[in-house]
Amino acid sequence: MNRPSIMLLEPDGRYREKIKSLALEAGWEFREPRKVGDLAKSLACAKPAILVIRTGKDLAQEMTWLDITTRGFPSAKTIVINDFTQEALSNLAWQLGATLVLPSNQSMEQILFSLQSMMNCLKQNGPPLP
Repeated sequence: MNRPSIMLLEPDGRYREKIKSLALEAGWEFREPRKVGDLAKSLACAKPAILVIRTGKDLAQEMTWLDITTRGFPSAKTIVINDFTQEALSNLAWQLGATLVLPSNQSMEQILFSLQSMMNCLKQNGPPLP
């Protein structure tokens, strides 16, 4: 049951349809886990896996999910879209092991391009991402 999957945690659904469409068109599953247990189950069944976190609602939960993912599922890749201008939050995401940290002021096209590039690299078994 190792299927490529993208999981999304975001406060308001702003990116949901675009990321879901990108995932499904590429043959990836799309999930929006609401509980940490559901996240862990999804990550355990996904190969490769990408977790996209957009900050903004509950920083403690968002950073906890990032930490759980990077520690418990080191092969999973993580993208954090930082809705805040605070550099400290971006630094924390990097320290917790995020694969990529993007500012939310990037265009939707740039964010989707970054996600698509990561998907292509993982799907083709290219060089491992840091």
